[in-house]
Parts: sequence; structure tokens; C-alpha cells
Amino acid sequence: MNWINLIEIQGLIILFAAIYRFGLSQHGCFKFNRWYLLLTPFVAIGISLIEIKSNPQIAAINLAEFAVSQEITGLQNNIESQHFNPLFLYLPISLVILMVITFQLVKIYHKSTPISGYPIPTRLNTNLPGPFTIFTTLYTPTAQVNNEIIAHESVHIRDKHYVDLILLHIAALVFWINPASWLLIKFAKLNHEFLADQKVIRGEIDGVKYKESLLQQVLNTRVPMVSHGFLNLNELKTRIKMMNTKNHKKQAWKTLYWTIPAILLVVIACNQKPAIEESIPVLDIAEEMPKFEGGDQALFKFLSENIAYPKEAVKDSVQGVVFVSFVVDEKGQVTEPTILKGIHPRLDEEALNIIEKMPDWTPGKDKGAPVKVKYNLPIKFVLE
Repeated sequence: MNWINLIEIQGLIILFAAIYRFGLSQHGCFKFNRWYLLLTPFVAIGISLIEIKSNPQIAAINLAEFAVSQEITGLQNNIESQHFNPLFLYLPISLVILMVITFQLVKIYHKSTPISGYPIPTRLNTNLPGPFTIFTTLYTPTAQVNNEIIAHESVHIRDKHYVDLILLHIAALVFWINPASWLLIKFAKLNHEFLADQKVIRGEIDGVKYKESLLQQVLNTRVPMVSHGFLNLNELKTRIKMMNTKNHKKQAWKTLYWTIPAILLVVIACNQKPAIEESIPVLDIAEEMPKFEGGDQALFKFLSENIAYPKEAVKDSVQGVVFVSFVVDEKGQVTEPTILKGIHPRLDEEALNIIEKMPDWTPGKDKGAPVKVKYNLPIKFVLE
């Protein structure tokens, strides 16, 4: 997976979130929507890994193996080969967000005390603005909890809605930079409320009485991110509306059908490699082969002076051969560096770096016309 894949995943999550917000959320298919929202980030990851190959495999000239020794290159060139890794900034922010959420949950738990007499685990915390569930426990600001609230929160626990929130939060921690990742959590929580409302009014609780209970419990506050609050003022109108909405499965599926072309366009745009120009074919051999200035000896001298054994690979005691390919185009420029077979992320990166640093060659010709020629270069990293 590379940065192109990550960008594609972010785009797909935004697309799927928009499909839900402006399409699926209107049709009352709450069970279907639950699975749709839960699977969205994971389907996006799966789609991003699909690779559409538009170019045929082309044979290549195999260059002699080049060996990189730790003693020969030393680690003095490592400073030049080191690159800033965005993960050094990205991961700490994910950890900070995780710590904030964890601290919030632990704080609520430690400031509450268990109370008995209810069919679900219940804890009392008089500082809370209203009742809500976290995982399998109901937290309430009063010792007296009416039947409507118990029935509603029991659905969240029984149907394991908290599992959805845990998985979506994990995805959001990975893709925290994408606002749509957090919107999915918001959408899922509201859809859970729809599911709970639906099951409650279909049970023994009177629908009219239940709606009256909602109005009596209006709260103008926020609840923890991984909890299910019985009521939020901003959601009240939507919840009452959805209680009266019929299930339109056909409309939901029709919405998905219309979005398939959009998804395919994203996949093609991000994964399809540029087509090879037919006017200048890529050959495995030409009448006049491309030449590195100074010949093979100069090529290997260039490699030995510009490549280094990555410190991470030395630390991990990793050695072996990285097979890399590249194309010398009609202008003599080195293009399309590709790892054919890698052994370690940093060794693979170093192999690509050296190809990208390579100066122009004298271009090859075939039948008097400039051509592209593909080469394979095995680079052997050896610890001594």
C-alpha cells in the first residue's frame, strides 16, 4: 500500500459517506444501513488494493547483479538517503485522539457507582446530563430510570451496537485526517437510535407514550463519542420522523446501483497505470542499445557512490536481493522505476531512490528511430 492507495481510500470513504447522507439515510432501511456504514472503511481499503493493469508485460534486459555491502557503503551516506516519514507525525496524532477518548471513558466510569434493580448493568453518576450506554452498561444521572429508556438502551446492548462504534473508531483513528471517517461514526450512532426506536415501538411500549418520553427527556448536551445517548435535541425531529418512515429497500438498492459507476471511476483513476505510447514501443532489445555514459563500469561506480545500506534494515538484520526494473525512454531519461521483488520497505525504497537519481543515458534506437528499452537490475544488500 502506498500514498496513492491512501488517497484513494480517503476519496472512497467520502464518496460512501455522501451516498449514505444524501441517499440511503432517507429510505428507512436501518439494518441495511448499519452494515453499509460498518463496512464502508473496510470496503474502501479492499477496493484500493484492486489493480487494473492496462499494459502488457514486457521482457527486459537483465543487468549484472550489483552488491551493496554495509562495510563498503558504510552508514555515512545514510543521512542523504533518509527521508522524512509522514508516519512520524501521523501516528502520534492518532495516539493522542485515542488517549483523549480513553480518558473520557475512564473518567465517566470512575465517577459512577453501580446500582441494582434493572435488567441491564447500570451505573449512577449524578454529574451526567442524561442517560446513555457505553458498551454494555447504562449510565444515568438518577437512580430512577423509566421503562422507555431501559427498553431503548437494552436494544443497543443486545444488538451489540457498541461493536460497530469500536470498529468505526479504529478506522477513524487510522484515517483521522478525513472528516468523513468521523461522519461515519455520527451516522452510525444515529442509525443505531433509529434501530432501537423501531424495536421499542414494535414491542410492548406504546408508540405515543414513547414519543412523549422522548420529549420529556430532551437534552441539550453532548455525550461521549463511543456512547449511545437516549436523546439529543438536534436528533429528536429526525428520530420521530424516521419512526413514521416506511422501509423502502428497492429505493436503497437503486441508490447503490447509481453509485457503482462513480466507484468504478475512482478505482480506474487511482489504480490504472498510464498507457504506454504506441508510437514509441518499449522493447527488450534494440539495434542500438541505450548506453550509460562511461559504460557498465561507470554505471556500477555511480551505484556504489550513491547507494547506502538503510539503518532500519541493518537494525533488523535484513539482507537479500531487491529486483528493480526501469525504462530508458526515447530521450535517454530513466523512467518507470518499479520493484519487481522486494524484501524490506527501506531496502525497496533505497533501490528505487538510486534508480530515480540515475543520470540520463544515451537513448537506444531501432530501425533508426528512438525507442524505449526496459531493464531489470538486481541489487544485492549484504551485511558483513
